[in-house]
Amino acid sequence: KFICNYADDYGGAIYSENDNVFLQNNTMLTNTANGITNDVYYDTRTFSILEDEIANSNGVLNINYEYTATSSNDIDVYHNMIINGNGHILNAYDRTSKFLYLHDNVNVIVYNTIFTNFFSNNYNGFIKVNKGCTLTLINCTFLNCTSNNGGIYNYGDLNVVNCTFYNCMADSGKFGTADGGAI
Repeated sequence: KFICNYADDYGGAIYSENDNVFLQNNTMLTNTANGITNDVYYDTRTFSILEDEIANSNGVLNINYEYTATSSNDIDVYHNMIINGNGHILNAYDRTSKFLYLHDNVNVIVYNTIFTNFFSNNYNGFIKVNKGCTLTLINCTFLNCTSNNGGIYNYGDLNVVNCTFYNCMADSGKFGTADGGAI
């Protein structure tokens, strides 16, 4: 049991330099931290690193870490690629981020990825599929994601296979429109 633990910075109960911590049948109660995450904090990679990895990939990217947004940023994709999340979490921590912005007739497949706490206050969602582009999502989970006009804004072709969208919301925000809570 982890009860009433405190940290000045991150991880009230547990701080780990990587995500190789196995917890089973534990209780987390009233753990607090001044940084991100009250119970368990993994020192993860940032979206800026992920953006570089996507830009420099040769068409296939295997995600082997958790990634977090530390600032507002967009990840632009200009080439065909496959992204295997390997069940890892991409957590935007409610910072304004566009995870993927597909450009120039690209085809992208993303699978086995967990997206959580994405927030976009612009008209195009936190994933934008431009005209002529194709995005295929397979076995992905979207948790607590909010955008002005749907989490995924689709102008192109979108294929969604065995994905879960939970507690996603279209919020009218500054544009006064709120269509499609998830897509």
